[in-house]
Amino acid sequence: NEAEIITKSQNIRRPDRIMISDNETIVVDYKFGFDENKKYIRQTKEYASLLEKMGYENIKTYIWYVFSNYLVKVLVDSDETEKIELE
Repeated sequence: NEAEIITKSQNIRRPDRIMISDNETIVVDYKFGFDENKKYIRQTKEYASLLEKMGYENIKTYIWYVFSNYLVKVLVDSDETEKIELE
């Protein structure tokens, strides 16, 4: 389920899925197209930044290309990503 994050400027952001445990927070954004786009990476980093400002720690972000059956792990503190093939 989408969870709304309201920014200080009253904008609303809606990550597709946020999973929270005692020691980490995972954000997953689902994409149903076939093309990767750098704006999706910026979008997930924004979600991570907002969650960090809210006090969440150890945030991991992923983009799941559902029809292509792979994840892109977005490394929040760098410009790197990691592609993870799903079986």
